[in-house]
Amino acid sequence: MPHKFEIVILTRDRRKLLEQSLGSVLSQEANFPWKVIVSDNSQSECTSHWLAKWHPSVAVRRYCSLPADAHFREAIKNATADYVMLFHDDDTLLPGCIQTLVTFLEHNSAFSAACCNAFIATGDQRTPRTMLRGSTKDIQICSSSTLIKRYLNFWEGGVVPLSPYVFRRSMLKSEYIDFSTGGKYSDVVMLLNVLANGPFHWFAKPLAIYRIHEGSDNFNYAVHDKLRLFRTLHRSYGLRKNSFLSLSAKSDVYQKAFCLRPNPAIFFSSSLSRKKQFILLFLVCISALRMLRSCRYAKHVVRNVLIHNLQRATKLIQVKSVH
Repeated sequence: MPHKFEIVILTRDRRKLLEQSLGSVLSQEANFPWKVIVSDNSQSECTSHWLAKWHPSVAVRRYCSLPADAHFREAIKNATADYVMLFHDDDTLLPGCIQTLVTFLEHNSAFSAACCNAFIATGDQRTPRTMLRGSTKDIQICSSSTLIKRYLNFWEGGVVPLSPYVFRRSMLKSEYIDFSTGGKYSDVVMLLNVLANGPFHWFAKPLAIYRIHEGSDNFNYAVHDKLRLFRTLHRSYGLRKNSFLSLSAKSDVYQKAFCLRPNPAIFFSSSLSRKKQFILLFLVCISALRMLRSCRYAKHVVRNVLIHNLQRATKLIQVKSVH
């Protein structure tokens, strides 16, 4: 009997994390035929040997240190089932995830993909926080502008992670994966390409765990990749450069780049031309306006500034006491 669904676990030299991820996948139950494939892109043979010893029934596709986007493309090219999930080796599934997502797509042929909310784990500790920040209603993404707002605007309520997405294979193409469009944030562009074929459905119920740790891409913020993503969205996906969404999103990049502290910004601006100083000042003003829209966010910024100034004052007192 042909398989209706396949889950491809993308892994590279993270056997301990893979052990947890694979365990959560193998414990899933579904009333349709499905299969598990581990796409091993490791430098060493340790992962493949471990799989052969402890999970001989799990199919393994072996590659050797492919770039991340090429690894994704190979997983898509080799998919044969009607529905496919490109799962990450550092995330885990909760009971009922596969059954819920695939069943929805089976009964809603217009949709190109379905995904679910996820609990956020820091290291090995699962937190009560979720990617959709406490949302209780399912969400349907029907337009590119809605998806872009979700990713660029903090106040829109968050996004679901890429890892537990179930795609209708006929609507997922390997050419949709291209890291030149946004570096580590190119998943946004990939999802926009799939969205052109049909809407997404996001379940508000958390059915997965999204892990943030030092070895993951989501742990470090890449300013240059974020700006590259903006250029792609401006050029090909209708994001206007002078729109409030675009300017406020760039102000977020500024805040993260300068750690929400004014001193580095002042120091940095002194080396810029007058035109660029004006642009920087404008971004700071936009940033201040956005902070006023949320008391909690404003408190977060004020707290960071106060802590920084207290630390500086403490250091000055210590220096003076020494002298």
